[in-house]
Amino acid sequence: MPSASVAAPEARYEDFRWEVLGDSVDEPWQGIWEPLFLARTVFSDLPELSRQQVAERALRELLDARLIAFFTSRPAESPEDAVARGVSVLDRDAAEREIGSSGWRTVPLGASHTWFGGTAEGERVVRQHWPGTTTPQFRSEALRRLWRETPD
Repeated sequence: MPSASVAAPEARYEDFRWEVLGDSVDEPWQGIWEPLFLARTVFSDLPELSRQQVAERALRELLDARLIAFFTSRPAESPEDAVARGVSVLDRDAAEREIGSSGWRTVPLGASHTWFGGTAEGERVVRQHWPGTTTPQFRSEALRRLWRETPD
């Protein structure tokens, strides 16, 4: 039986969401499961169901604000190889299906080949919020190529 849901305190949630966005801009491609792994640490006092809801909420809000975008890789393909191959960004409905799926919530991790990264707007917002943070050049170039046309 799943644990009961308990809401995360809003201030802690906002810090968490900024961390997810910052990681999506400043680190290599993020697996869809990574916000949940972070939530399990940041919100260790909450039940698992609540941590999953926090991760989903952050992913949906960042997607809706067009600050992150999702793509999928082939099985056993790295996200870098998928980007080099010219993978397409998922549209809103496809991204929502990935966020709502269950494979990324399990330990050990289920079959998930879904990745996300910060959009140009996401990078701008992070730079405005956290002055002085930098994105390696290779990452910035990959972001610009991949996100040149983010579908609605």
